[in-house]
Amino acid sequence: MDKTAPVLYKVKDLDGDERFQDLHPNLPRPPSCCVLVGSIKSSKTNTVCNFLLRNDMFKNRFDIVRVLSATLHMDKKMMLLDKYFHCDDHYEDKYIEAIIKSQGQYQKDDPNRPTYCLVLDDIISPEFNKRNNSLALFMTKMRHYIDMCIISVQSINHIPPLIRAQTRDLIIAKQQNHKEVIKLMEQYGGLLGENGDKKFLELYNYVHKDQMYQLMYMKISENPIWVLKNFNERIF
Repeated sequence: MDKTAPVLYKVKDLDGDERFQDLHPNLPRPPSCCVLVGSIKSSKTNTVCNFLLRNDMFKNRFDIVRVLSATLHMDKKMMLLDKYFHCDDHYEDKYIEAIIKSQGQYQKDDPNRPTYCLVLDDIISPEFNKRNNSLALFMTKMRHYIDMCIISVQSINHIPPLIRAQTRDLIIAKQQNHKEVIKLMEQYGGLLGENGDKKFLELYNYVHKDQMYQLMYMKISENPIWVLKNFNERIF
């Protein structure tokens, strides 16, 4: 008698933290390494403020919000965040080590573990690619300690490959230098399937062609990937 061939069944996913259950599906869903890339004055900081201060986004979702911003004392929007959250104007490895120490007291799924968001705004420079630092290793096991890391940069290549590989959500603001668009296309166009590079440029131009301060959001955590314009219009 022939035996029945084994069949794989879908294993039900764990529900996760209930504080993130009612997030709109068009938003990044923790655990997330969310990379925000764009030229100066392209709405990157404005996006971070919206994320953290709006009830329909991530306001009050995190017990702890830690902000490291090189423009903390120059950018008025960053000054606003400084009113509500623990902020510093530079990066030091000791800040990451402090997160590991405090959050490491809890198991990953411990309901008593504080929900945590780390914001790195224009902190990551090309120097991070040239030296060892606690951040790169931390990001490979981020989900064991924190729920979301928002990394804001002007060039995608400022982010070391080890950190870049952890990206689950990519938000692309307007780029003044077309070479920066090509860098993004070369790294992420393949996610859009056959002729993905062409499709990437089509989507980028659609989002940024007519208006300033638009965002192209690639929800890499989805399979197949989603692409949205400004979190409210799905375009791929």
